[in-house]
Amino acid sequence: MAVNEDNIRLAYKLFLDRTPAPEEVLHHFEKNQPLTDLVFNFLESPEFKVKNPNAAKSTNRPQTQSSSLGLGKRTLIHLHIPKTAGTSLTAILAGGFPDGTHQPIYSEYFDKPDQQVREELHDKQFMFGHVQHGVARQLEQDHLYICTLRSPGPRLLSYYNYVRRTESHYCHKAVAGQNMSFGTFLKWASKRGNPFKFEVDNGQVRLLAGQNRQNREKIDTDILHTAVSNLLSQDMIYGLTEYFDDFVRVLVEKGIVAVDINIQRNVSPNSANFEDELKNLTRSQKKIYDAFTYWDEIMYDLAKKSYFLAHN
Repeated sequence: MAVNEDNIRLAYKLFLDRTPAPEEVLHHFEKNQPLTDLVFNFLESPEFKVKNPNAAKSTNRPQTQSSSLGLGKRTLIHLHIPKTAGTSLTAILAGGFPDGTHQPIYSEYFDKPDQQVREELHDKQFMFGHVQHGVARQLEQDHLYICTLRSPGPRLLSYYNYVRRTESHYCHKAVAGQNMSFGTFLKWASKRGNPFKFEVDNGQVRLLAGQNRQNREKIDTDILHTAVSNLLSQDMIYGLTEYFDDFVRVLVEKGIVAVDINIQRNVSPNSANFEDELKNLTRSQKKIYDAFTYWDEIMYDLAKKSYFLAHN
């Protein structure tokens, strides 16, 4: 589907941090291009490269510190976005750090005094957990964030399936007990006051923007801009679930994981029925699905383009 004028204005805000002139909007609109092409054109534009000299290559910058892990004295912080092969990534990364230096982290760390967090985590080399971006602000040591992103639609379906089959999940009884279909699950999750909404409603953007715990009903361009800025910053390295083995190859080349590691892992449940599930949605359910994936789709398209620009 070709982009509309709102997509174009949003792209100027995201990539160039300015409002476009009417003739600039018209220029892109007349190209009748898909969103992925629009993203690529902005990433390759001279203005973007001048304003963001490190963005396209931030995940590919050379490591200058002397360390067997290629990290120097930096702590590696895995922001585990649910249903993006994060468990597999944690398992791969953990083997490269000595016993006693691993630390699971949770959202509750944001509620603790900074000094307490610094004392608890000062000697930890590898941190991991379902936590939003920003925990590094409470650390005294240097850091490197790492995460994986996944195509928003399959991720959302995978999350639904996970809740249905996982008895320990806090929403399992509601979802499995009522034998919810995917569409019914979307309608249930969209209800105001449902705390699970903020995990599935553009959850990847929320986590990377550091907004997940604020429970804001709506995401806007400023939140998306923050998420993209965090994703492309020099203290972040990210991969894509759909290209997981390639990402592990990148990590091996950077010395972040061992060369002889086994990268053949079951990184995500089969999403072969994704298209069928979409066809079964009612009009109102499809509207919720589109809203739940809208901002994540924009960020994922950008992330995919930027990833292959940096690593190919």
